[in-house]
Amino acid sequence: MRALTHSMGITLLAEGVERIEEADVCRELGFDLAQGYFFGKPAPAKEHAIKTA
Repeated sequence: MRALTHSMGITLLAEGVERIEEADVCRELGFDLAQGYFFGKPAPAKEHAIKTA
């Protein structure tokens, strides 16, 4: 599956990663990106807003 998605230009995202063990498995499986509580808890959008000139 990993080779197929890469050949199609698809980026694989693992969602709901809450523990280091899950992050390790995602890395071993070849996911490109991961998100979840392990990496950071949700925050209001205003805390992540991009400031423009």
